[in-house]
Amino acid sequence: MTLLTLFILAYLCIGVPWVMMVIPLLISIFQKDKKSAAVLILALGIYTVKDIASTSYFLFCLALLAIKKEKLKGLCLQEETPVINRFQDQGLLKRQMLNYASIFQSLASYYAKMSSEESELLKTMAEALRYNADVISKADSHYKDQQRIVTALEGYQYIVDDFLMEEPKAGYLRIVMDISNIKRGEIKTTLKPLMEALLHRNLEMDEIHNRRFLNGFHICMSDAIPFHIDALADSVKNAFTGNGDSFSVFRFRQSMVCMISDGMGNGERAAQSSQLITSIFQRMMISGITQDAAIKCINKLIQSDTFATLDVLCFNYALGVAYISKSAACPTYLLRNHKIYEINGNALPVGIVSIMQPDCFSIELEDGDEFIMMSDGIETHEFYEWMRERKADTLREDVEIFSDILKKSQRKDDSTFIIANITKS
Repeated sequence: MTLLTLFILAYLCIGVPWVMMVIPLLISIFQKDKKSAAVLILALGIYTVKDIASTSYFLFCLALLAIKKEKLKGLCLQEETPVINRFQDQGLLKRQMLNYASIFQSLASYYAKMSSEESELLKTMAEALRYNADVISKADSHYKDQQRIVTALEGYQYIVDDFLMEEPKAGYLRIVMDISNIKRGEIKTTLKPLMEALLHRNLEMDEIHNRRFLNGFHICMSDAIPFHIDALADSVKNAFTGNGDSFSVFRFRQSMVCMISDGMGNGERAAQSSQLITSIFQRMMISGITQDAAIKCINKLIQSDTFATLDVLCFNYALGVAYISKSAACPTYLLRNHKIYEINGNALPVGIVSIMQPDCFSIELEDGDEFIMMSDGIETHEFYEWMRERKADTLREDVEIFSDILKKSQRKDDSTFIIANITKS
């Protein structure tokens, strides 16, 4: 644009030939290959330069082509923002986390002979730090994966004009690409299976569009999530003291986690116990510690006169599996194909003994599944009353009907429930 403006001024003032307007176009096309641009400009100048005015303009263009980009920074009105090397910073963070993990592991080995409880706790923290370091590595590897995939696609003789791989939501991958010399039929039969093999994950086609005025297609792919999961909860306190139950429903990467904790007894003391357990458990899950290991770790952390039940239901979207962990928790009910299945366990509450093992189950999800989690304040007949009265139109309506049933009578104990619906995506 600068050269074009100078050309117009030169043409109006000193009569530079119109053909010299090709020079800005050549510099724009060959902005990275300056040698080719210089050769073409010299060839053009031999045939067009006839007077001092055109010669001056021609030499000025060559001089501007020779100036390095770095030399022009001083001409900018605004100071450029320094570019931060994100990959270098994340690499440093990863090394630091691995070093901290090694420190915890060394301490765990040191305390192994003195106290198995402290040793196991330190070992769990070391594993959590390593997990987060791996997460950082996966984030760093996105750029390398893009280069690897583009190279593989070009090996199949596809011309990749544009390629973007992003993670708009944690654990959810989206790919946008523009590819030439590919037929529409090849996209689903060849390109999609090839991308799944390169990324080791199931993908689905979101968009396929012809590129206007260009050859090829604009293609969008994303992770194939087999199920959509909704969960809502409510709690009705007892009639005498504060609510000692705590519950939480949260999403983390490709999972949804539902949990209920019932502190032993009633009132503030019970609430402190249950809130402590749910808060620590949620942070451990987000840090990458598995359900089983997190429950065992919490058990060692709070082992004293503080104890509570813990009921955990973790849905994995990508795998289509529900993982259940129970520590002295009430039964979880699964409604499937008009049948009721009861999932129960016999494990002790969290914090009551030094070594405990929660009851763990895994269930493959099916379209239309419904899970109901409850604390011990809810009677069995109240659950079946809800089954008779529920409309099953929306999840929120089902929750409201259950809450209304619980509020009919004076509650002797805190009553908490979570309802989760599974539908096929």
